[in-house]
Amino acid sequence: MVARVDGLTDNITLGAFSTASAGNLEIVVGKYLEPTNVGALGERVWQTYLGGNGDDNPYAKEQGPDGNLYITGQTSSTNFPLIGGGAFSGSSLNQQAQSGIDVFVLRINTEGNSIEAAVVGETERLTI
Repeated sequence: MVARVDGLTDNITLGAFSTASAGNLEIVVGKYLEPTNVGALGERVWQTYLGGNGDDNPYAKEQGPDGNLYITGQTSSTNFPLIGGGAFSGSSLNQQAQSGIDVFVLRINTEGNSIEAAVVGETERLTI
């Protein structure tokens, strides 16, 4: 489950990548198990915030063959998280614009406690 929230939610799980909202419009990502019976409730495995100090909007998601969840969208955050948790190592691509809206692509591990992201933006608008 991927959603955008304006404000806070009380469904964030302990041990998730981020348990606190960092900005205005936040991304909330969660993993749920389907109910075993029709009409029964599903079970939340984990749920976390993603984003920075600006507005963050998810546009597409896909589960990869490695089990990780891949999400792309846009952000106006100047501090969008690039890498965190223990599942991924190395560095990440940070080409954020000095202002305006940037594009992000990130992956979050199956436990919901590690991310790796790339952010790309323009410093000027292109005119054609």
